[in-house]
Amino acid sequence: KNTIEPAFELYPNPNDGIFNIVLSGETGVYSYKITDVAGRQLALNSFAKDTGKQTIILSAGIPEGIYLLVLYKPDGTPFGFKSMVIAK
Repeated sequence: KNTIEPAFELYPNPNDGIFNIVLSGETGVYSYKITDVAGRQLALNSFAKDTGKQTIILSAGIPEGIYLLVLYKPDGTPFGFKSMVIAK
């Protein structure tokens, strides 16, 4: 069975392109992808999880809207996903 559990927090939501990801689980390098509602990829990056909270700062050029953030485990498998609103 291949399911994705929303096993992390994303706040604030809505945000202005600066937000926090809080997750439990193994340490290592996690990656994330942000897409718009049409499926266009706007961001793909990674961070080393050594604490429970990671602050993400997106490019100032990303317009207001609804986006999907998918978080991937260090082994590349999906960890979870959240919808996110950017409102500047």
